[in-house]
Amino acid sequence: MGYSTDTDKPFTYEMLSEDVVAFMDAIELKKAHMLGYSMGTIFIQYLFMHYPERVDRAILNATAINTSMTLENLNSHANAELPKEGPVKKQLDIVVDWEVNPELFKDIKNEVLLIHGRADNILDPNNSLILASAFENCWLVFFRGNTHYLIFENPVDFAYVCLDFLKHRR
Repeated sequence: MGYSTDTDKPFTYEMLSEDVVAFMDAIELKKAHMLGYSMGTIFIQYLFMHYPERVDRAILNATAINTSMTLENLNSHANAELPKEGPVKKQLDIVVDWEVNPELFKDIKNEVLLIHGRADNILDPNNSLILASAFENCWLVFFRGNTHYLIFENPVDFAYVCLDFLKHRR
């Protein structure tokens, strides 16, 4: 988060997700495994809805189907002061703008790993539980005691789960 090019336009989930597709096109990558963390998981959800053929296996770490409380939660529980300007601020401006019906993913055949810290107080872990019931080919892994920052708190076990998922035979 924070390394998106800052332009005079406000950010949207659609714009940032389309940037992923444009990047893939620019490097002539037709399909890829994807790992999204927090806001990045929303981009993968967008790709599933609009470009499912561009996604191979997907790992969604700390995801949400409704982000309406995210900014409030970040203000209460962030591990650093939130920026007042720049690209990260523009990303924060859209964090409350995502709400999706999980039923939209019921026809997705991709293999998906949903991984979430049980103590996540930024994005409710129940989001992953709800999404798990929508995806046909889904793994769901909760890490007890880990927060929204699971990927940093428990990087070795996180990596092993991801590698097992990616290496698993279809």
